[in-house]
Parts: sequence; structure tokens; C-alpha cells
Amino acid sequence: MKYLLSAVSVLAVFGCSNAYAHESHDGNKEDRMREAFQKADTNNDGKISYEEFRIAHEKRGEEMFKKMDANGDGFIDEAERKDFHEKMREHRHEHHKEWRYKTKDDGAIVSETK
Repeated sequence: MKYLLSAVSVLAVFGCSNAYAHESHDGNKEDRMREAFQKADTNNDGKISYEEFRIAHEKRGEEMFKKMDANGDGFIDEAERKDFHEKMREHRHEHHKEWRYKTKDDGAIVSETK
């Protein structure tokens, strides 16, 4: 079980970043990152301690585990893992269909809706 939670935590760190980046199309990436930083900075000192970082990622890991454990039995089987990854793939595909990227004259990348 400990190995599974460690694996889910690693997935959360690398996988959730993509999911969180696509949660809201309002605002830009910097705004979302600032919001995540502020949420993790639980004592509002403008810094994230190791403990705050660990807790924030543990919460993300728990959220990811719950999303992957479709039947709620406390385990992620191969079918749930495949289903979750397929849903993530579909989400990314829909995101890319909805948004297109253009380059401004100054070289900055901006996103627009159709």
C-alpha cells in the first residue's frame, strides 16, 4: 500500500500539473501558478516550507487517487488506470481542439478561443 501511495504521489506531482494547468481556461498560466502557490502557503508568509509543500502534494495525491479509484474500493486496478489515462488523453485532445496558439509580433505566445 505504501508503494502504491508513493507511486500515486509521483503521478500527482507530474500528472496533476497538467490537469491543474487545464482546469481553468480563464486567466493565464502565471495566474494559476500564483494561485497554487498561495494555496500551498498556508501560513501566508510568502514562502512555501517543505512541510507546506509536502502537504499540498499529499492533498493532490489524495485527489488523484480518488479520481483514479473509480469504484471507490481503495485500490487502483489496471482497468481503472487505463480508463483514467484515456480520460486524461481525451481531455487534452478537447483542450487542443478548443484552443489554438498564435504568435504576436513580439514573439509572445497567446491563446485564443475559436
